Amino acid sequence: MRILKNMKKKQKIWKLITADRKFSKYILKRDKECQKCHTKNRRLTCSHFWVRQHYSTRFDPENCCALCIFCHVFDKDNWENDRLGEYEAYMRKKLGKKGYDKLKAKHFKFKSKREAILECMEFLKKNSD
Repeated sequence: MRILKNMKKKQKIWKLITADRKFSKYILKRDKECQKCHTKNRRLTCSHFWVRQHYSTRFDPENCCALCIFCHVFDKDNWENDRLGEYEAYMRKKLGKKGYDKLKAKHFKFKSKREAILECMEFLKKNSD
C-alpha cells in the first residue's frame, strides 16, 4: 500500500483505456499465441476469465490470456460464452485448484478503479523489458 501512496503523489494516473491497452499488450506479448487453438495467424485479443467490470481482477495477469478473435468472440464455441465449460477447465488446469480458488475469491472483493489502475501501472513498470 505504501507504493500506491507514493505513486499517487509522484505519477499522473493513466486513464482506464490507457491501462487496458498497455495491460492487453503485456498479455499478448506474454502468451504469443491463442491459448485455445494455438494459432499465431489471427489477431490476438486479451480475454478476461472473470469479467472486466470487476476491477479486483481486471489487471490480474492470472485472470487473462491471449485468444485469437475467432476463439474469443466469433466461434460458436467461443470462450467468451463458455466460462463454466472448457474455459473454466483451462483456467483450473493453468492455475491449479489453489490458484483458481484464490483468483475466484479475489474477483469478489471490491477494488476501486483508481486503485486497480495504480496497481496495473506498478505491475507493468516492474514487468516491462
